[in-house]
Parts: sequence; C-alpha cells; structure tokens
Amino acid sequence: MNLIALHGAPGVGKLTVARELQALTSYRLFHNHLAMELGFALFPPQSMAFRELRERIWLDALGTAANEGLGGVIFTLVFEPTLLPGFYERLVSTVEVSGGSVHPFELRCSPEENARRVVQPDRRAFSKESNPEFLLSAREAGAYDPPAISENTIIDTTHLTAAETAQRILEALNATMR
Repeated sequence: MNLIALHGAPGVGKLTVARELQALTSYRLFHNHLAMELGFALFPPQSMAFRELRERIWLDALGTAANEGLGGVIFTLVFEPTLLPGFYERLVSTVEVSGGSVHPFELRCSPEENARRVVQPDRRAFSKESNPEFLLSAREAGAYDPPAISENTIIDTTHLTAAETAQRILEALNATMR
C-alpha cells in the first residue's frame, strides 16, 4: 500500500487537496478528523486518553488497510503538540511491516493566505481550528512544525489550486516510484 501522508498547519488545504487526489486516483481518503471526532466525543482533547485513542485508531485503521493490500490511502494530519512523541516513526513501521510505503508531503501557505482559509465555513463540519489569531501565533511558536522527515516533499499552496497541488503530488510520487 502506498500511503500519501498530507501534513501541515490547520487551513493549508490538506483535506481539499486530498479530495482532489482521491478523484485522480483509486486511493481511499482517511481524514484525520474521523478519529478525532470519536475522541472528542469521549475525552478532552488535551487528555492522554484522547491522544492515545486517536493514535490507536489511526494506526489500527492504516495498519489494517496495509494488511488488506489496499493500493493506496491518503491520510491527512497536523504535527501538533498533542501528538505522542515518535508517532511518525510508528506510522511508518505500521505501514512498512505489511510491505507498504509512506510518502509524506507537507503543505504550506503564506500566513496571510492561511488566515484567510482557516475561517472558511466548511471547516466547521469538523472541530477544526478556525481562529486566525490563534493559528498565526501557534505557527509563529512552531506548534505545527513536523519532525525531521528525510523523504518529505514540501509544496507551497499559496498560489496553487487544489487540483494543481494534487497534480504536483502525483508527479512527485511517480518520480519516487520509478
């Protein structure tokens, strides 16, 4: 299984791009908030119970997908302070144990564009960050900085449509799989 891991700060376009990628491929989409909403229903988001449950759901779901031989999955996530240390390494191990591979892509955009996007009404469908002042201060403090990922590809989405971003991801993915 190929796992496309789209990560970046809230509001950079991960889910929008993931939907475009899904339309261009036969990959399944596993949006991170599917697990988070379940956790929010039971526990406070800063609690260890929430953090552990969210990770178990993510890893169990993606591990099962890899074991079942799905061709590909698109996974969205934010590297934020409540992630348990070493999550990315556990994600890679979970997928690779079944012969799969993880392809991380970090989406970024300018702070101004990020502030514009984070207030979009569609973000309210899930419990997504929608306060531009909080987002910008958290970004400046490094709250969404990913761990060092050697194979990470960074794409600035400030002036790209979701379709253009998805196309760049597919081109990069095809280049690494040759």
